[in-house]
Amino acid sequence: MGYLEIAFIAVWIMFAVIGVIRGYPRELGVTAMLLIALFVTEFIEERYQALVNQVLAYFAGPDAAAQLTARVLIYCGFLIVIAYIAYEGDTLVYRGKRGKVALDLGSGILNGYLFVGSLWYYLHSANYPILGRSGEFSLLHQTIIRFLPPAVFTWQYLIVLVILLILARFWR
Repeated sequence: MGYLEIAFIAVWIMFAVIGVIRGYPRELGVTAMLLIALFVTEFIEERYQALVNQVLAYFAGPDAAAQLTARVLIYCGFLIVIAYIAYEGDTLVYRGKRGKVALDLGSGILNGYLFVGSLWYYLHSANYPILGRSGEFSLLHQTIIRFLPPAVFTWQYLIVLVILLILARFWR
């Protein structure tokens, strides 16, 4: 296991601890926000790729690597801003009582998977431009990449999950 895998897994574990501390009613609100952010990036990537490529070519220049790096930085920045907003204040708070450690831990792990996994996927898709890493990766790294959120969920699945989470918030 390389340093990159250890770093991402450590941050993922940190999200699990945050989930236990905050409780699942607040963490599910963050889950909804992260799913919305992933929906937006995936929807734009699939439906408006030509327009995004034109805008990136205008701002980043004709170099394909520079355009890819700009795309990754925009997607990662967008995800970080949404996560910050979701964790900073009271967004959607679901009904329920804290203290159910399995639910608290599970929601933290889920949020870590959505956030860290998406960042990891986007950085990998551009060959880690800001980390200066490329080349051969471990078998664990190659396996994990196939199961990260943007690789698993299309925008259609993400919008269904968002709708279900929002309906669950208001269900009595």
